[in-house]
Amino acid sequence: MTGAMTGLFVYGSLMAPDIMQRASGHTGTAMPARLDGYFRGTIVDETYPGIVPAEGESVSGLFYPDLGPSAVRRLDEFEGEMYERVAVEVDTAGGRIAAQAYVVRAVFRHLLTRAPWTFDAFMRNGYRRFVAEYVGFDTGEGDV
Repeated sequence: MTGAMTGLFVYGSLMAPDIMQRASGHTGTAMPARLDGYFRGTIVDETYPGIVPAEGESVSGLFYPDLGPSAVRRLDEFEGEMYERVAVEVDTAGGRIAAQAYVVRAVFRHLLTRAPWTFDAFMRNGYRRFVAEYVGFDTGEGDV
């Protein structure tokens, strides 16, 4: 998918405002959201998660309602070939909203473990490693 979008649901490293800004150039605010019908697990040997469809599961995260085309292009590059951006619906305090989310592509799903991933644990134990390993993602012009 390319171009404009209704909004983006993030559930991993992009929940950290500084990582979101560096990866996308976007400095807007997000609201808490939940994505039903998906499981979030840790990617093998990484500090970040992925999600896949899973009946009866749900994932908490953030919804960014106002990303522009430049931010979307940068995020597509940041997420890389392991993820595809798909249409989803998320629940927010304001109701159910159309969004998009980066889901692990079928060919890479063997890399997703059942190990739970939480944002708090990421900030305590994985944030520094993540930022150190992904220093090149904050290039280019972004959206404000």
